[in-house]
Amino acid sequence: FEGEIIHWMISDSLYHKNYPSIYLAVAYPTQVSTDTQDKVWKLYDEIASKMIEYGFDNQFVNMEIFVLEDGNVQLMEVNPRLGVNVSLCSGAIMNQNAIEALLKMGQGIHPGKPVANGRHAFYAYISTLGCGRCGDFLDYSCPDIVPLANPDDYVDGSAESGGVLARVCLEGGSREEVTD
Repeated sequence: FEGEIIHWMISDSLYHKNYPSIYLAVAYPTQVSTDTQDKVWKLYDEIASKMIEYGFDNQFVNMEIFVLEDGNVQLMEVNPRLGVNVSLCSGAIMNQNAIEALLKMGQGIHPGKPVANGRHAFYAYISTLGCGRCGDFLDYSCPDIVPLANPDDYVDGSAESGGVLARVCLEGGSREEVTD
């Protein structure tokens, strides 16, 4: 905000253990070591500082950063916007909601520094490796699920990464509580 970089959160991307090309979810907060988090924030700050120099300020920036097996970090992509998973889950695990913070910045008001509240969130994609009507794979009556297709739409899950049917944001007191 006004040249200040405000760290929001680091998440973990989770993939199916038997089908590593299938993206399952984003889990908050991260479970990587403090040393690794420091490396992630250092890279984030370097890139965000350059973006601010070029006029990108008072906005969220979402960066996808790989943590390599040797402990180093590497940038995959920069998304100059508030990520949907952050916007839906931040209020569950932080002292403030990301959308409210974005609106404050747009009004020239400092959004404050977010503080984790000790809870965990899981922004998951519900996918299938099958082919057929979406309604044959997904229970549309579940209130927590946000369908990404209509029940009569055809889903082709034959691709390596499957077919995405819906998304859901779950929250709880621990990662185990959220993922079970």
